[in-house]
Amino acid sequence: MMSRHARLIILLYAAFSILWLVIASYVISLTLDDPILRSRAYIAKELILVAISSGLLYLLLKLGRDPAIPAVTRDPASSRFRLNRLVLMFVSLAMIPPLVSISIVKGYGPELERGAYADLQTVVDLKADQIELWLSERHGDAEALTASQVFIESVANLSNEGDKGLLQPVRNRLDAVRRAYRYESVLLLDNDGQILLVLGEQLNLSAVTKALVPAALQTNQIQSTDLFLDENGEARLDIVAPLVLGNLNEKKVAVVIFRANLEQFLLPLAERWPSSSPSAEALLVRQEGDNITYLNKLRHQKNFDVKDSDMHDTASSPQSLSARKDLPAAIATREGQRGTMHGIDYRGEPVLAAYRPIAGSGWQLLAKIDQSEVLAQLWLLVFWVSVIVLLAIAAVGLVLVLLWRQQRRAHQLALLVHTAEQDRLLKYFYELPFIGMAITSPDTKRWLRFNDQLCEILGYSHEELAGRNWMEMTHPEDVEKDIVEFEKVIRGESEGYAMNKRYIRKDGSIVIANINVKCVRTNDGKVNYFVAMIRDITEQERRKTEALAAQSQLQATLDAIPDLLFELDLDGCCHAYHSARADLPAAPVEDLLGKKISDVLPAGAADIIVSAMLEAQEKGLSSGKQLELELPQGKLWFELSVSRKHVDPGLDPHFIILARDVTERKASEQRILNLAHYDSLTGLPNRALLADRMRVAIKRAARQSLRLAVLFVDLDRFKPINDSLGHDIGDRLLKGVAERMQALVRSVDTVSRVGGDEFVVLLSEIEMAEDAARIAEKLIKGLSQPYTIENHELLITASVGICIYPDNGTQPTVLLRNADASMYSAKEAGRNRYQFYSDDMTARAIERLSLEHDLRGAAQRGEIFMVFQPQIELATRRIIGAEVLMRWRHPVHGLISPARFIPIAEDSGLILVIGEWILSEACRQVRLWRDRGILDLCLSVNVSAVQFRQGDFIRVVERALNESGIPPDSLELELTESVVMQGVESSLQKLREVEALGVRVAIDDFGTGHSSLSYLRQFTIDRLKIDQSFVRDLPGNVDAEAIAAAIVAMGLSLGLRIIAEGVETEAQAKFLQSVLCREGQGYLYARPMVADEFEAWVATWEQHAKNDHVNVQSRG
Repeated sequence: MMSRHARLIILLYAAFSILWLVIASYVISLTLDDPILRSRAYIAKELILVAISSGLLYLLLKLGRDPAIPAVTRDPASSRFRLNRLVLMFVSLAMIPPLVSISIVKGYGPELERGAYADLQTVVDLKADQIELWLSERHGDAEALTASQVFIESVANLSNEGDKGLLQPVRNRLDAVRRAYRYESVLLLDNDGQILLVLGEQLNLSAVTKALVPAALQTNQIQSTDLFLDENGEARLDIVAPLVLGNLNEKKVAVVIFRANLEQFLLPLAERWPSSSPSAEALLVRQEGDNITYLNKLRHQKNFDVKDSDMHDTASSPQSLSARKDLPAAIATREGQRGTMHGIDYRGEPVLAAYRPIAGSGWQLLAKIDQSEVLAQLWLLVFWVSVIVLLAIAAVGLVLVLLWRQQRRAHQLALLVHTAEQDRLLKYFYELPFIGMAITSPDTKRWLRFNDQLCEILGYSHEELAGRNWMEMTHPEDVEKDIVEFEKVIRGESEGYAMNKRYIRKDGSIVIANINVKCVRTNDGKVNYFVAMIRDITEQERRKTEALAAQSQLQATLDAIPDLLFELDLDGCCHAYHSARADLPAAPVEDLLGKKISDVLPAGAADIIVSAMLEAQEKGLSSGKQLELELPQGKLWFELSVSRKHVDPGLDPHFIILARDVTERKASEQRILNLAHYDSLTGLPNRALLADRMRVAIKRAARQSLRLAVLFVDLDRFKPINDSLGHDIGDRLLKGVAERMQALVRSVDTVSRVGGDEFVVLLSEIEMAEDAARIAEKLIKGLSQPYTIENHELLITASVGICIYPDNGTQPTVLLRNADASMYSAKEAGRNRYQFYSDDMTARAIERLSLEHDLRGAAQRGEIFMVFQPQIELATRRIIGAEVLMRWRHPVHGLISPARFIPIAEDSGLILVIGEWILSEACRQVRLWRDRGILDLCLSVNVSAVQFRQGDFIRVVERALNESGIPPDSLELELTESVVMQGVESSLQKLREVEALGVRVAIDDFGTGHSSLSYLRQFTIDRLKIDQSFVRDLPGNVDAEAIAAAIVAMGLSLGLRIIAEGVETEAQAKFLQSVLCREGQGYLYARPMVADEFEAWVATWEQHAKNDHVNVQSRG
């Protein structure tokens, strides 16, 4: 039971605490106005309460000791420690009230003040807007009156005519304005300031108002005074409105003065507070000199005494105070802008205030409220919190005392049963069937007492075990660590130890045991004996070892898997993971644990994983789903394999997710896809991708009734450049062509490479065929610009075939075929142009393909054969050589013109095989004629540009000479101007190599190309052939005669032989001789003939020549 002294002390403490809190708080609030001093006083109050509480607690504990109960502790120091600890605990609890109070004041005080400032600022802004609106409306009243010309004319007539009958309408109008807008009075003055009409109370105009009258008449503008106090201290506003007749002269008629009594509407509007507050106040203030003038009445003026030093002219102006620095009104007028502040008002009370200037006025609107009113709820909260906390501390103190006394009694009882309990527990443990129990000697380490379970664990009988000590039975490797712990207990460093150790059984087997050893000491602290609990954990350790081995094997298997392994639930939360990688591509692996994948991975990737888990939830397994992660280091692809994990019924399903990085595989697939759909050289779509895009474009065009165009672009004379300068230059030229073509078309169009030098442009969504023509012209013009590649300036042109959908076909294959046919038509028309498709082009294209097919192997089948046309010395008519020409006798179509099949052979590359065959056969024929003694002449063989550009051309010529065995001067190679002028440097080098062989060179069709005389002088050539187009018009055509004469003169000046081809009349032969052209060939002498016919013609020609020579001699 609690003693009487304890109850009395607790009651006194509770009463004193309550009285102290109430009285001290009230005294502080009455005596201290400064917030800082007041907060310090509250802290001092709480600290005094803590000190008194501590003293009372000490007295309570000292008087509450019960002498009837003996001390239960054997150590007096321990009792003193417990008492001191209780005192310290109570002192700590007593510190709670002041700390809570300080926290509340510091935490919520500034927040309440910020809220008050915000409310004050809102009130100020609202009332200032209302005042400014009212002033604007009054100015609008005056503007409405000055804008009424009818009213002004009435006033003007009243002033001029003096007709009193006109006075009443004017009075009615002004009285209506006065009553409508509650003006105190309205005064009408003429221009001289004489009163014409007074409505309401008689005005005593202030000096400011009188000065505004002439200003208004002079400026024709409405003038108004600021808000002011009249001689009676009443708030007024005067507005002066000039009445100006709106004619050309702007005649000034009169002046109207409106006076508003501000106490009727404006000041009540400003003073009205939005809510009930005993201290809140709104004031209109301004500074006049060293004083602050208040426009409206002070709310608390009757409740305080103003010092004589603060009040000025009390009788005349009770609303004027000295402008102290901390006065809110003085601060507001000094700042002159919107803001908030803390200060001391005219009563000397601390206040929170907000202020804002009135636009168009010299007055400031000030709204203020006492700081004590703002913080009143906070101080009330502090008071009641302190009361509640103190009551709680008192209750806790009482409980602590009761617990302390109960603990003393319980401790003494515990000592009484301690020995009996030890014996009971020891007996209980000895009887446990699964734990070995033993008592061992600290000196001999022998088993002094043990149970049957220990004998079963170690495999010894009672008698055998009693004669042995535990060191003999311990595994040698575990003895040392056991002895170390044993010695610590002996030295008093510990009271026991626990470990796993191995024992050697009687049969020599090993048993693993967990031992827990405690010591029992005598009163002097020496170890009396040890109590050991021994538990057999051999099987447990075996299973643990097997589990560790299995886990190690599983870990090694998982470590060997490069994939990411996760365990997720249906919500996407990660419960476990395994990864041979330290980090995921997007974040560290450990960041996933406990998080949802939607918080770590992009939304798209998370949705794919969730869909895979849902599939596995339904089917048990999901595989093959792939997701893409867009990361700063690039895109990564993962393939998911998801299986449902077997869990206990009622638990949420879990899933094992294996994420394999397939980025390299996806990249390989993309590369394969690119190889399948894009040209490896230019990167343009290939024929397969073009066909897909054409199908899509055709479907869209058909659906929207649009047109599209297919442009087949083939580069002219590309093969000579590729053969002469090498494939590397050719490839770079093709890349340049591809880049230009892409730049010349729209982004929605497709540029595709479908062959070596063949491109197709798909123009989608064109309106007219002319749109395709314009694109074709752009392509032709753009591609014809020079290309500079490794110091080579290359010129190349393009032939373009155009096919329109649906006019020329509706299927991709048909459109491509027709565009190809129109391209060949453009080439046949002269190249470097475009050609629209027509129906006959298909037949020509088919015919061309058929001829190309039949031309292959034609020489080997004997369809290609040579014809020879003699070359004659014009003066002597002597045979000086022959030109080999090529003919093709088609098995079905008969003779095919060289003009038809030679371009096909050049474009297809067959000219190389045919040309080499012709060259070898011509040399062989020369050798045959020389061996038979028929002719010993120089045979001219035409060389194609494709042949001449071949890298092995010189070896081909050399091989033909070596195989035939003819002298090199018996062979003449005919090249056209365009051949030698394209790639001048390489042409010059090859001509020098031909000259080194001893083979002659002739320029064929001279005059039709664009030869440069400077280059012509450098070329190692022997003869010029005048083209038959110049010979055809000889003689008689002045231009043809001049050109022929110029060519002959130029050639002779360069030391070259000149031969004219196409000589068909004697007149042409005579003219050529007249301009010193000595050689010719043509139908005048013979048509091209096969070898047998040519041999017969030679015999006949030489016979005629001999006869002619005999006849000439006989006539001589």
